[in-house]
Amino acid sequence: MPSPGEATESKSRGRFKRPAQLFEGLKAKVSEAVWKQKARGTPIVSIAKGSGPRPADEAPKPPRPYVTRPGMGSPRGYREPWNSQHDGSPSPAIQRHRTGCCGVRPSSGRSGRSGNSYGSEGSEGLAALPKDVPQFYLEGMSHDSTPTVTECRASSSCSSPPVVPVYHDYFFTSPIRREPLRQVYYLYASPLDQPPIDVRSEVETIHDAFAESGSHVQLNVGVATVESLTKLLTLARSQRGLALHLSAHAYRSEKGDVGLVLEDAKGFSHVLWKKNLEEILGMRDRHLQNTSLLFLSTCWSQELAQVFVECGCPHVVSLRTRVHDIAARRFSQQFYLSLGVGESLLASWQAARTCLHNHPESEIGDQSEHFILFGQHAADKATLQQLCGEGESAEGQLRMLEDAAQFLEVKMPPRPEHFLGRMQSIREMMHHFSGHQSRRACALWGPEGIGKSALGVEFLHFAAAPGRHFSCCAGRVHIEAMDLVGIANAVNEELESLAVQSQVCLRPGSSDSRSSLCSTGLSARSAESSISICEAPSDLDAMTLLLPLRQRLRRGFQQIERARRRAPTLLVVDDEAGAVAADKDVRKLFGELLEHTCQLHILILSRAPIYHSLGPTKVVNVPLSGLKEPDAAKLFLQRIHRMLDDRDFPDPVVGNADAGGGEPAPSVPQRKLMESTILRLKGHPLLHCLGGHPGKIREVASQVTPNGPSLMDLAEGMVVDNG
Repeated sequence: MPSPGEATESKSRGRFKRPAQLFEGLKAKVSEAVWKQKARGTPIVSIAKGSGPRPADEAPKPPRPYVTRPGMGSPRGYREPWNSQHDGSPSPAIQRHRTGCCGVRPSSGRSGRSGNSYGSEGSEGLAALPKDVPQFYLEGMSHDSTPTVTECRASSSCSSPPVVPVYHDYFFTSPIRREPLRQVYYLYASPLDQPPIDVRSEVETIHDAFAESGSHVQLNVGVATVESLTKLLTLARSQRGLALHLSAHAYRSEKGDVGLVLEDAKGFSHVLWKKNLEEILGMRDRHLQNTSLLFLSTCWSQELAQVFVECGCPHVVSLRTRVHDIAARRFSQQFYLSLGVGESLLASWQAARTCLHNHPESEIGDQSEHFILFGQHAADKATLQQLCGEGESAEGQLRMLEDAAQFLEVKMPPRPEHFLGRMQSIREMMHHFSGHQSRRACALWGPEGIGKSALGVEFLHFAAAPGRHFSCCAGRVHIEAMDLVGIANAVNEELESLAVQSQVCLRPGSSDSRSSLCSTGLSARSAESSISICEAPSDLDAMTLLLPLRQRLRRGFQQIERARRRAPTLLVVDDEAGAVAADKDVRKLFGELLEHTCQLHILILSRAPIYHSLGPTKVVNVPLSGLKEPDAAKLFLQRIHRMLDDRDFPDPVVGNADAGGGEPAPSVPQRKLMESTILRLKGHPLLHCLGGHPGKIREVASQVTPNGPSLMDLAEGMVVDNG
């Protein structure tokens, strides 16, 4: 039976056997030539036992309490309390904590719970923080002989990654806390049958104001429908504050009733009358108490603002009468900029009115008095943090809303110049693509120059606006030649663009796993994986050669569909070459995409109707005819280069006539002059010959120049040419 001393020594050796072995392993990794003593003869590293007793005056100070790292079992910012005894020594609890675990382990090559490797920089941890290492590790090592970080790095030959330094005093006493992300909501209604609202400019103005102020605000954008407005105001009841900017039109009936113009599912007007608005808002129950701020950017919205105030909304900004779009954007910019820098609601409103009042154009500046603030009581104390809910941040993103930053980064083709009419065509296509019996493939067909491409781009902008059916997820492919490989590569390029817009990282194909589609900088045309038919064996058809690319396209659209929570995606195919109608392989290519996805929709712009199916999917044909006479006359006036006079009309009338390229008489307003000229052009022989064809209208209008032929001469020439 061993003696008590031997038992204690055996127990002690068993207890400290593993740390000693770790130090021995660390020492074995270092070359003997590196381990040299300093000038005073003190070794850089000494292990386990000292050479002799340490004098009392050189005894090291008691180590400071050990603090665990974040991710090592203690909550973020946790600091072990310093519980000392009366003699200044650590309490038994602290001593047990030190002996049971340590802050820096010697090089074991293992990883801690935080994921950091403690292999190569064990010596650096000892050098940087010797006070956090238990005393049995420091036995035989004096403070003067402690190596520096540079010395340890120079002497270490380990190849393991370094340990992240632990900043006990600084990090845990002064933790870095990010300001919570505040949420501001922007709803808009710009129906097809109403004057368009420049939504992108308004969103960009407000977003830039918050970004420049550094207020950590996320602007969420969506379309204003009865469903979206009701859902947002309902969710506001569970929050401590909600700020909403509503941009829409107001309508006043012949009886004097006022209504708020929202949108329906097809993009047309849905007037929400004052009585119906009171029912939705819940006037009796005052359900808007948690909707802390409403900016009602609507002309003649003073009466509507009173409804929101009576329903419990504490602060409402409204417009007394009609204001210019420039004035509304300038006021909003200064208003939200002031809120973002921490000014109160009342001070921000006053600053915005002052800024607008000093606009260089007096007509714009005079409209500053039309911006009214309801609920000025306590507005001098309400800040953006309180209006958005103090300390509250949204945990998720509403399905109907888009982040303004992501919306502004979406790349869209430029909108066509002087686009007129076609509202019914856009509504018809929205009807086919949405609803319970929505179709997945439509063909908009018509002769060359009728305006298919312009209508396709305009439909892309409308349907892909935030909150609408194809919210921020629509692309366009232009087919210029009957080239199957080129068409497939063009679709692949558009797929990559959609993936970037949707923040989806596409998985690489099985034949090219070196990099993902969204991470490579090369397009499909220049990538090594693109297929050249000329280099392929002659016994293989094009579809067989395109099999890897076809599979990649299917997987890519499926990934986007899953990432967008099965939200619809639109692909506009501008088929200038007529490939879809003429080539069965092209139809098979698009048919496979529709067959292997659920929410992908395809709009084909073709010069001929498409009666063949795209795989199992039927194509709905929508014919496109010429413009109506008023729209054709307005387009003609916008494209000519001189004023019209009496020689341009069959029946001369005393008065002034207007042309888009000329200067009207100063005594007649521009708008009224345009309307009167359109009435004079009604039934004109030239418009009758043009037949509302936009391409022909632009071509003939370019000939109406100073000292050029009259409209009557051009009409006679067209009659002769037509036989």
